[in-house]
Amino acid sequence: APAGPDGDRVSGSADHVEKDDGCHPLAGTELPGQVVRWGAGHTTDSAGACCVACRNATGCNTWVWCAQPRECGARHRQCWLKTRQDPWEDVDVMV
Repeated sequence: APAGPDGDRVSGSADHVEKDDGCHPLAGTELPGQVVRWGAGHTTDSAGACCVACRNATGCNTWVWCAQPRECGARHRQCWLKTRQDPWEDVDVMV
């Protein structure tokens, strides 16, 4: 099945108080938020590395990383760091 319009992106929260690695990726999403660091000119090799960059950036609690070269084009591997009042607002998580 097709991944959908946002299937090329991975978003997540970077929770600074979790006991695990603090990365909570959501494949195929792009979470909104105010930009802390623009993705253009800021690339990482993985979604995990993007999450770590978010955890280390003041004010960042949400990140978006573009995974697929063909679908992402010039945005491939861009790591957008964002902030939201509630990182999980409007996110439906299936368990």
